[in-house]
Amino acid sequence: MYSEKCVMVILDQNNQVLNETSGNVRLQFDSEYKIRLRNKNDFAILASVTIDGRSITQGPNSGVIIESNGKIELERWIDNISTGNKFKFVSINHPEAQDPFDSNNGIIKVDFYREKKHKMYMAGPTIKPYIDPYTYPPIIDKQHTWDFPGTFYCNSNSGLSQRGSCIGQSILNDSGCTINGSKSDQKFSYTDKVFENFCFTSMSMKIKGINKSSVNVSSINYCAICGKRRKKTDNFCSKCGNNFIR
Repeated sequence: MYSEKCVMVILDQNNQVLNETSGNVRLQFDSEYKIRLRNKNDFAILASVTIDGRSITQGPNSGVIIESNGKIELERWIDNISTGNKFKFVSINHPEAQDPFDSNNGIIKVDFYREKKHKMYMAGPTIKPYIDPYTYPPIIDKQHTWDFPGTFYCNSNSGLSQRGSCIGQSILNDSGCTINGSKSDQKFSYTDKVFENFCFTSMSMKIKGINKSSVNVSSINYCAICGKRRKKTDNFCSKCGNNFIR
């Protein structure tokens, strides 16, 4: 998914990029996953990530910094900068699912914020204020401006996992959410950078589940992980990378 030179993709536990169609991706239930974010702009940005309506970072005004022309792969909740639990996608019928009927289930949303430009002055025949090249909308509620006291740097390229989604009895079969997976040692650190208090672009993607039992595992014509049709001579799935010869 691409917007304003920002990119978001979801990786499965084999580091394979999930194919996105109309804002939806398919992932096998009980799988851990990652979120890859890329910044193709010439300025740093802050990515505020929520999964199933829950921020992955601690505190309301926080996020993960992506430097100019940089990328990160998020694989865990950031309740602690040194360690945490990976994202694991499960069915909403899983005993650890918090609210099976939450409309945010399965949705990964990322709001991107531009690094704040400090006012500068230029010396010349006369002293005049520096003109900001960007135009910003007015702040309607000045009591609720963001100073991002809890922004983070990612010290490693890892991955992430999320909660699944869906509501309504007719779609419960592919509805899921994200819970705590295995332990991750992905490291982060704090920064005092300041970012604008409004996002310049947002992206939202929904994960829908694949139930392994719904795929005919014994059939040689379909992948047991994603269900894609395969040839008898294929050693790997062309869609998800599943190894047929393990």
